[in-house]
Amino acid sequence: MKTILGLLFVLISVTAFGQVEQYPQSDEEVNTKAINPAPKNTYKILVKNKLTAAENFEIVGRTLVENDFVIDIKDKEFMTIKTAAKNIDKTTRGLRLLFSMRDHEISITGQGTLASFSQTIRKGQGGSYLRLCFERMCDFATKLGSDLKYVTY
Repeated sequence: MKTILGLLFVLISVTAFGQVEQYPQSDEEVNTKAINPAPKNTYKILVKNKLTAAENFEIVGRTLVENDFVIDIKDKEFMTIKTAAKNIDKTTRGLRLLFSMRDHEISITGQGTLASFSQTIRKGQGGSYLRLCFERMCDFATKLGSDLKYVTY
């Protein structure tokens, strides 16, 4: 009888603890999930609005300058802007943003820099270099508008 009660106690304990909700391990995980609803493998952010391509071009340029980005290349004919790499933390790692403007839409992609440029994509663990670059790209996208669409692989 004691073994049956002991076994029953262990079984109930295991079942109860198995249903405990998992909480994030750090504040960074909390912020990442609250701020960035983008699905994994997102590589492009589309900011939807009601502006023309020319108006989007002006807004992106102004917002870049206001946020201390250096515009490396801008092409008004093709409505594209590429920034110089900007440091995203206290190391030499940087982020380059690429914009393409159309009527009612701004397309944003990014490139992270270590030794060479690699495409910014939402993957990796919280705090990883690729994830950090993607978070900075999302932060900038929210400065351009709130209607965001995500493009994944």
